[in-house]
Amino acid sequence: MASPPAFNRVKSEVAALVSRIPAGWVATHGDIGRYFSLFPRHVVTVLASLDETESQTIPWWRVVADGGAVGRHPRRDEQMARLREDGVALSGVGIVQELAERRVSNLDAPPAAPFARFATSSGAPSRSRGMKSHPGKL
Repeated sequence: MASPPAFNRVKSEVAALVSRIPAGWVATHGDIGRYFSLFPRHVVTVLASLDETESQTIPWWRVVADGGAVGRHPRRDEQMARLREDGVALSGVGIVQELAERRVSNLDAPPAAPFARFATSSGAPSRSRGMKSHPGKL
């Protein structure tokens, strides 16, 4: 049975975005979901629907759970091996080490450039809305 056109469009867009994640970096299902206004679970479904050819050309293994964990799925060992080949350090239980340093933070960056860490125009980290009333604290 063929997939609905809407699913195929979303799959194409998610695949294009995932293809821009450089080796040595990861994104989370939540990051991609927020980018497209999708639930993280929908991103998981899209990536799980990749056929064998797509799985070889789209770096699906660079997408992990929000806490940096590699999920428990049939291709878990392959995902962990590919992440390690990319230079991503994993704990023994399959959690990305130094996730903050390895996580893409700007999904709009061009694929040739490394993804920049988010900072305000002054270069300082941004403050949450609740911290504006406490200018001396970060």
